[in-house]
Amino acid sequence: MVRSGVPVEIRVHNASWISPHGFTCIAPDAGLEAHRIVGFVGRTKTFKFTPKEPGEYSFFCQVWSHSKKGMKGTLVVQK
Repeated sequence: MVRSGVPVEIRVHNASWISPHGFTCIAPDAGLEAHRIVGFVGRTKTFKFTPKEPGEYSFFCQVWSHSKKGMKGTLVVQK
């Protein structure tokens, strides 16, 4: 859970030896536009954003069919 108007930093680390991973959360009206491929094992990507609007926003791994296998969630932004 994060707060609207407060900067957020998300760090995604891939510990998998088998496949790359990523992080996508697209909600431009809320100030959320993240689309990062993390890469293979040992890679880390960090990105920053400031959510503008409270709400619940979906995020997922955009690599292959990972989101269908459960690599997804909800980012909750509170006022």
